[in-house]
Amino acid sequence: MSKFMDNHPTALEALILYDVKKARTADQSYQNFCQMIGEKAISEEVFSKLYEKTIKGKVEILENPNLRLCILSDVIDKKPIDESFKDICEMVGSIDYQDFKFWFYRFSSGNLDLDQKTFNDLPLDVVGIIVKHLDFKSQLRLRRVSHGLRNIVDQTKPSIDKMDYISYYMPCTTLRRGQIFDYGERRHMYCRRNSHEKAFSSIKILFENPRLRLESFDWKDHLEPQDSKELIEFLNSLKQQVQIAHLCMTSTKKEAMIALLKAVKPGTLEKIRVFPNRGHQTVVDQLVETEQWKQAKSVIIAWYLIDISRISHHFHHFESFNVGAKSVTLDNMLNMKKAFSENANFKHCFISTRSKPPSMIIKERLGLTDIYDYFFAYSGRYDIPGSNDYLEFQIDKENVHVYRKSAN
Repeated sequence: MSKFMDNHPTALEALILYDVKKARTADQSYQNFCQMIGEKAISEEVFSKLYEKTIKGKVEILENPNLRLCILSDVIDKKPIDESFKDICEMVGSIDYQDFKFWFYRFSSGNLDLDQKTFNDLPLDVVGIIVKHLDFKSQLRLRRVSHGLRNIVDQTKPSIDKMDYISYYMPCTTLRRGQIFDYGERRHMYCRRNSHEKAFSSIKILFENPRLRLESFDWKDHLEPQDSKELIEFLNSLKQQVQIAHLCMTSTKKEAMIALLKAVKPGTLEKIRVFPNRGHQTVVDQLVETEQWKQAKSVIIAWYLIDISRISHHFHHFESFNVGAKSVTLDNMLNMKKAFSENANFKHCFISTRSKPPSMIIKERLGLTDIYDYFFAYSGRYDIPGSNDYLEFQIDKENVHVYRKSAN
């Protein structure tokens, strides 16, 4: 007997009774059964004995019998759905129309599989597709169902492309709090407010997923330095680096910022934004030595004045950068002119500083032309030799802007 018949013995009894009411003979009923299940599902002798018992009224239909064979029989006979539902109800009483309609249309579509598949019966690739289209909150819930589903979730690309993570202390308490804001592909914002431990646990799940791809990750850490130890240890223990295109770090912990930057895969990181604590004067010195910094395309450093005279060469490869500087010397500006002329990918830089050479010296030594003076500012142009591009310097009392533009 087939697996379906083993699991649903009432289905055969219901079919025979249904065929009896249709005035089908034992032979006709058996042929009908074989057409649906197969000739070897049950012997004709066994079937005939059950048919005789049904004719004599010795077989009673149990409560809630499996009616799928009856429905399939009507579909094969091309009976209309309303007529089929009416005839089956007359045999067993009231039945669930939604369940009946599901099986009727399923059989009508050509799918004659009598077994109703559960989620666990689905192929792993199908489950993976379903998991991929769930939001992050649902993925977290699903991975708690079983070890198998956890493995699938942890190997499926998370449905997140932008995320903010904020950790802080509750005012007037010693409680730590964590918040996660994630933005899925459909840009529907999901906001989760949990304890620091639960929020950090979600971050760990994401960062350990080898298929995580974030367009942006904005991390704001306002906890005490001793509370960053767990984060640093986790970031340093990652087996693979995380792929993040835009990284923003706001932190009072230098070691945590270094660990986070090093946890990002070089080459995937395009833009870096840093908001360091003013007391950590050496954090930029360490950031510029990382491979992630060297392969990035853009950087912004705020809340902090860098010693650009000492580390300016670490900025020359960028397409753009925005920094505050203690001072800008003439040598710095000459080096920038040379570097930006050689860097065809350079687009723009902005340096905020109040200390720089006098305007007449800058204009003369940089060889600026087309000089335009206005109020407390001026602009000038430097034509790049052997190129149709030129550098435009815009300088005012507190800022230095440099643009690379095309003369065409």
